[in-house]
Amino acid sequence: MGHSNRLGGRKVDLEVLRALDHLPHRQAADAREIASALGTTASAVAPKLSSLTKAGLARRHWTTNSTRTYAITDEGRDHLMQFGRRPRGRSGSVEYGA
Repeated sequence: MGHSNRLGGRKVDLEVLRALDHLPHRQAADAREIASALGTTASAVAPKLSSLTKAGLARRHWTTNSTRTYAITDEGRDHLMQFGRRPRGRSGSVEYGA
């Protein structure tokens, strides 16, 4: 998958964060839907969604049938905007303070 960096010591997958950002405004999707949009598996996306949630860049919702869904937070959108303005390292990743 795409670029990753660290935020507060947590690994953040920017490709997954961008996929959340492309959801219709205030909509949430489950790991399977996000994985499908990225051409990968839900098991590959799930830990990345967990990291994004712990970093405050995404929030988790529970549906009535106990399905976990995810949506980007305002902090997640701000993070994407900041990342776009920062110079990239050789690997295409940026390290943030731990």
